[in-house]
Amino acid sequence: GMRRYHGSMNRRFARLVLIGGTSFVVLAWIVVLSLYAAVPQINSSRPTALRGANHRLTAADRSDRAVETAESQMPAALPAAMVTAAPVAALPPSDEPSKQTRGAAEFQQHYAQLNAEGRFECFDHSKSFETFAVVNDDYCDCEDGSDEPGTAACAGLPSSSLKEFACNWEKGEGPFVHLSTVNDGLCDCCAGQDEWGSDTQCPDRCDELAAAAAKSASQAMEGSKVRQGYVSRALHLQSSRFKDRDGGPDGVFLAAAEDGCLKLNDVDFEFEVCLFDRVTQRDLKSGRKFKLGQGGEWATSLWENGQHRTDYTKLIMNHGDFCAPAHKSREVEIDFECSATPALISVQETQVCSYTARMR
Repeated sequence: GMRRYHGSMNRRFARLVLIGGTSFVVLAWIVVLSLYAAVPQINSSRPTALRGANHRLTAADRSDRAVETAESQMPAALPAAMVTAAPVAALPPSDEPSKQTRGAAEFQQHYAQLNAEGRFECFDHSKSFETFAVVNDDYCDCEDGSDEPGTAACAGLPSSSLKEFACNWEKGEGPFVHLSTVNDGLCDCCAGQDEWGSDTQCPDRCDELAAAAAKSASQAMEGSKVRQGYVSRALHLQSSRFKDRDGGPDGVFLAAAEDGCLKLNDVDFEFEVCLFDRVTQRDLKSGRKFKLGQGGEWATSLWENGQHRTDYTKLIMNHGDFCAPAHKSREVEIDFECSATPALISVQETQVCSYTARMR
C-alpha cells in the first residue's frame, strides 16, 4: 500500500514539474519577443556618422527623434494622420554654385564629377553613397573626412584627407584655414568665408590685407636689392678692416658697420650705436657720457635638438662702463629688423644697466 502511495505521489510531482517548466519557457519567449519588438529598427542604409568632433548620430536617428518629439507634444485628441515630424535643425541653405563644393580647392574637379553623377565616394574608397547630398551636410560619413571639406564635422579625424578650408573655394584656391575654425564664431578668412553657417558678421578686409601684403612684398624686394650691395662690399671688408670678424650671413653686417654710426635722440639722452665698435649714452642736460658696450658677439639660442645655434638677429655688446648699482659692467643687446634704410629705432634700459636697442 505504501509503495502504491509513493508511486502515485512521484507521478503527480513529475507532472507538476513538466507543466511548470513548460510555462516558464513560454513566459521567457514572451519576454524576449516583447523586448525585441520594443527595440527601434534603425535604417542601416547610411552608416553611423560623426557630428562635429565627438557626437555619433545617424540620419535616421535624427528623423526618429524629431518625430518622437512632435508626437509627444501633440494633443491626444488629434488624429494620428495630423501628426507631422518637427523640422530638423540644419545648416543654412548653401548659396554655392552647383558645380563647386564649399571649402575644396585642388579637388574641385573631382567633386564636380561626382556631383554630376549624383553620387559620392570617399577618397579612400571605403564607402560610397547613391547621393551627393552627403557632402557638406555637417555629418562625417567618410573615415578620411572627404565628404566634409566645408564644415568642421571631420576636423578631428587623425586620418583626414582634408585638413584645411579654402577661403576662396569658388576659385579653387587659398588662403587656407584649419577645418576646426569653420563656423566657430571667429573670422579667419579675410571676407569671413569660413563663417558661412554661423551668426558672426565678418567685415570684408581682403583689400586691406592685400594692400598690406603688397607693401610688405615691395619692402622685401627693396631690401633684397640693398642686401646684394652689402654682400658685394662684405667680401672686401672680411679681408681688411673686419678681418676674422663674424659679420653674419654673407658678412652683410660688416657693410652695415662700415656705413657708420647711428644716433637716436629721445629728449633726455642721445644714444649712438657703432656696430662691432661701441655703444654710448650721453646725458643731454649734464653732458655726461657713458659707454654702454663695445665689441660684439652674436647671441645663441637653444634648439629642439638640444644644440645651441648662433642667432644673427641679436648682437651682444658688453664690457661697458662699470655700473655700481648692478655691480657689473653695462651691456647692450641689439635686436635687428629688416629694412632697406638703416635706423636706430629705440634704446631701453630693460634691467639695471642692461639695455635693449632696436636697429634696422
